[in-house]
Amino acid sequence: MAKKAEHIEYLDGGVKLIVSPEHTFGTDALLLAAFSRPRVRETAMDLGAGCGILPFLWFRDGCRGDLYAVDIQKDAIDLMQRSLRENPQIRNIFPLHADLRELPDHFSRPMDMIVMNPPYFPEGSGAPPQIKSAQIARHDGSCTLAQLCESAAKMVKFGGRLAVSIPPHRLCDLFCAMRESRIEPKRARFVCQRENAAPWLVLVEGRRGGKSGLRVENNLLIESEEMEKILRPYRKDR
Repeated sequence: MAKKAEHIEYLDGGVKLIVSPEHTFGTDALLLAAFSRPRVRETAMDLGAGCGILPFLWFRDGCRGDLYAVDIQKDAIDLMQRSLRENPQIRNIFPLHADLRELPDHFSRPMDMIVMNPPYFPEGSGAPPQIKSAQIARHDGSCTLAQLCESAAKMVKFGGRLAVSIPPHRLCDLFCAMRESRIEPKRARFVCQRENAAPWLVLVEGRRGGKSGLRVENNLLIESEEMEKILRPYRKDR
């Protein structure tokens, strides 16, 4: 049940998600969910899951392997647990209240895929958000890209995948952090508002133990039929 100031987002297919002012989602999450979708029986983990939008979208799209949603904020975990009570048909999403830097010491099951929408700004850059949850989500003062990649490398199986969304100005930092953790960047896609516009987001997939060789896919345009197809299921029940 949604509390005061919260509301329910309807994701199509009968899937409902409770969001709050502190824990909601944007276009980047929808894009990352589509870019990273696990195969039907694969296990996957979302690091810094917030309201849980990625695993809930994966379930909607037919993923039936175990899906883990990790967040350091207890109120985010509470939100996901209440969302699960709204969806009794979902039995394969597991919220985990944990610091992802310490999680590899306690979580031994190798994942097929790990996904993260990491902090967009290095600590000390830009004006700090007023809401604590937004500060954790947007700035890497509590967890750096290097720490994120290091933890992911310990939990994804050899040959498994790490998918990340990040703004272009942090792409070099991400590639360095991935390679330092022996995750090789293999696939990248730039997101632009329209033709001839500069990209504002990059979707990246790396493979643990992969050989060098990066494939850059065609740009994903927000103002396009492809984007309409991504948004259509989300909008259908609205």
